[in-house]
Amino acid sequence: MSQTAAVAIDATEEGFALEIDRVFKAPRERVYAAWTDPAQLAQWWGPQGMTCPDCDWNPAVGASYRTCMQNADGDKYCVGGVFQEVAPPEKLVFTWKWEDPGETGGVDTLVTVELEDLGDETRLKLTHDRMPTEEAATNHEKGWCSSFEDLDSQLA
Repeated sequence: MSQTAAVAIDATEEGFALEIDRVFKAPRERVYAAWTDPAQLAQWWGPQGMTCPDCDWNPAVGASYRTCMQNADGDKYCVGGVFQEVAPPEKLVFTWKWEDPGETGGVDTLVTVELEDLGDETRLKLTHDRMPTEEAATNHEKGWCSSFEDLDSQLA
C-alpha cells in the first residue's frame, strides 16, 4: 500500500538538503534489516523499474560500500561511500558519491537514515545533505521516493 511522504528541500550552508519523512507498516527492526542486509537492500534499492545487480553493502563504521542500479536497457548507475555511523536499529549515516561525471558525479553528499519505533509501524526520516543544486535535490527526491515504494512492497 502506497504511503504519502512528507518532503522538504532547504538551502543550507553546504548546499541543499532533502528531507523525506515516511511511515512504513513494519516494526523498526524489520525496516532496519531491510537497510542493513545486502540481500534485502538489493530487492528495493533504486527507483522503481531498476534492479541492483551490484550490492557491496556491509554497514560498519568506516567501511566503504558500492551499489549499482541498472535500468531495463542495461545502463548502470553506481554510487559509493563510507559508513559514518551505524546504530542498530535506529540510525545509519553514510557518505554518497555518484561515479558518473554528471551534475553530482564525484560530489560527496551525506545520507542520514533515522528510524523511530511506532510499535507495528516505523517512521523513517531520510536526510540527504550537501547537494550541489536544488535540481540535484529534487532528482534525488524522485529516486528516494520511488525506492521507498519498492521498500514498502517488500515490507508488506
